Amino acid sequence: MASISPSPQPVPDAERIISDLEALKVYFDPMRARIIRTIANEPRTVQQIAEELDVPFTRLYYHMNMLERHGFIRVVETRNLSGAVEEKFYQVAARMFVVDRALLTTRPGDEINEGLEMVMSEVLDATRSEIRHNAREGKINLAALAPEPGSLLLRRGVFSLPKERAREFYQRMIALMNEFSAVDCDEDCEFYAIAVAFYPTALQPGDEPPHA
Repeated sequence: MASISPSPQPVPDAERIISDLEALKVYFDPMRARIIRTIANEPRTVQQIAEELDVPFTRLYYHMNMLERHGFIRVVETRNLSGAVEEKFYQVAARMFVVDRALLTTRPGDEINEGLEMVMSEVLDATRSEIRHNAREGKINLAALAPEPGSLLLRRGVFSLPKERAREFYQRMIALMNEFSAVDCDEDCEFYAIAVAFYPTALQPGDEPPHA
């Protein structure tokens, strides 16, 4: 009979900082992003992850090692099977991963900041692709309006705020995401994606956006 290690399972951190470009590349790899989503709610073995993703489990070991090495996932339970075989259960290390500001800093004269370009590609381009896919598959109900759970909430606009109210907006948005990312999930839960961009702009309402 399998024996379960007595150590308790740790709770994921509220957030982890991605502080180097190599870790950022690991995090934004499509397969590794799928792995992270798969174990977002509960620990799973490599075999269970492979079954969920419908890929050979041997294909996952390299990705799992990279994610563990850079602190995105961790082993939370080990079960000793027959002989010297161990079955490891992996869990996300944090509910939310935040990119270090230093990776996004662009100096005067720089044409491209690799970290900033990578983040924008993932947050903006990948979000657009994912919305299109889920709309085609019927996962998103484009006829529904928020706050209907199956709807798409998509807004873009410009509004003026005093700096202190802008600070309050940042704080409340971060607190709201932290609160809901920590909600315990059961069989009735679904995954929801969020992409947020809130920033000061030189554009005024009605101005034409700059072209890349």
